[in-house]
Amino acid sequence: MTIESFMGFHAPRVAENIIFLDKIGSTNTYAKDLIKNGASAGTAIIAASQTAGRGRLGKSWDGDGENIYISTILEPNVREGSIAAQLTLMAGVCVANVLERLLVSTPHKALIKWPNDIVAGRRKICGILTEGVMDAVIIGIGVNVGRKSFPSELADKGTSLYMLTGREHDRAEIIKTILSEVSAYYRRFDMQGIGSFIDEYKALCLNIGKKVTIHENDASYEAMCVGVSDGGELYVELPGGERRMLNSGEVSVKGIYESDL
Repeated sequence: MTIESFMGFHAPRVAENIIFLDKIGSTNTYAKDLIKNGASAGTAIIAASQTAGRGRLGKSWDGDGENIYISTILEPNVREGSIAAQLTLMAGVCVANVLERLLVSTPHKALIKWPNDIVAGRRKICGILTEGVMDAVIIGIGVNVGRKSFPSELADKGTSLYMLTGREHDRAEIIKTILSEVSAYYRRFDMQGIGSFIDEYKALCLNIGKKVTIHENDASYEAMCVGVSDGGELYVELPGGERRMLNSGEVSVKGIYESDL
């Protein structure tokens, strides 16, 4: 994959300008620096490899292998609610849609672990990190594409397109498809807000109807996930019947991966 792979490609408001890097620590960190130096919305950063990827709540993102590392800078017109959190959910739907088409010949489904992971075969295949910077929002997307194995500590939690399909995939073509999907959904989002996709998100959310462990601040507790609100929050029910609505910035949810069985 080289810059020539993206010559002539254009995704309105999402990839108007493409910066291609052979190697970078983090595409999101690079995008932050660009914003501080006056970069315009619609700039997409694509890296062939990444060495210091980050996940939600400060977790690291393992960037080994021929995978996908992209960030795009947006300036949404919508200003109601938590825009970064809503765009995380939107990006999840977009990536799940693209991966589902690539997995169509397999028994696996691309589903969303609330709020920002894409899971296939009970293992994580994609992580999404959305961050607000000044008036902009950065959507960072990392997809495991070409990995053939994971280190022992991740072997029961991670997967890749190669591991699920048994064949190689063109990263550049997948990136262009993802950015085109994000562009289409982003246009709808700017006109209609989260209501333009939240029903699709709910249909893809595999937390619903499952027992989960909520890690919140310094405490943890068991609950049943009973749904996702129209605003994108997670509804859970505690053993005593009390219901809580959780914001993605406050919790980490477990109870999904194969290793949790």
